[in-house]
Amino acid sequence: MGAKRIVPVHHSIIPGLPGKPEEFAAAVSKRCPGTEVTVMKPGDTISV
Repeated sequence: MGAKRIVPVHHSIIPGLPGKPEEFAAAVSKRCPGTEVTVMKPGDTISV
């Protein structure tokens, strides 16, 4: 897709939603080197 940064959302808040952000980040690292995955916690902010 050519994304430079990915921010996974809605993780860890929906019961039964499979996977963890760290697993997603590892998969992205393998498939899309150079794409940054920013995992945030509630209350975190980032600048884009």
